[in-house]
Amino acid sequence: MTKLDQAIRQAKAPVVLAAHSLGCLAVAWWAVMTRQPYGWPVAGALLVAPADVDRPGAQAELASFGPTPTTPLPFPSLVVASRDDPWIAIERAHSLAVGWGSHFVDAGAQGHLNAASGIGWWQEGQELLDRVIGAAADRHGRPLPQSEARSILVINATDAAQTHYLPHAGR
Repeated sequence: MTKLDQAIRQAKAPVVLAAHSLGCLAVAWWAVMTRQPYGWPVAGALLVAPADVDRPGAQAELASFGPTPTTPLPFPSLVVASRDDPWIAIERAHSLAVGWGSHFVDAGAQGHLNAASGIGWWQEGQELLDRVIGAAADRHGRPLPQSEARSILVINATDAAQTHYLPHAGR
């Protein structure tokens, strides 16, 4: 977490984080420990396939990352999870999103969202990251008000989910 903090502190512009699996927990712990004001220096985060280190039977090396913080994050964020991820149940991923104040995107059944799951170039992930960037700050780099950022994420992430993960929605 020290390296994450150093990278954030050295950034010259608002920072948007993209984290995967245990990296999602590093972001959540960083937010708890630094207690940054809303939207600065981290202006947003895309949190993909968080690992559930608190589940019964979690491997010791995973359990050492717990307990998972459930404090709201001080920046707009999206949590994306798969229905058949072996490292976290979809309900638990949704619960983490609620605790973190994040908008939740159900990516359907895709396994643990990573290269090994066979998703290749993850166009949907790039689009979700673009949406987080759009909700993070105005064109002058100032953080958007929390309510405005959340509105952008909810509308845009829902559109993205329907386009990519619910192909028969609206037909």
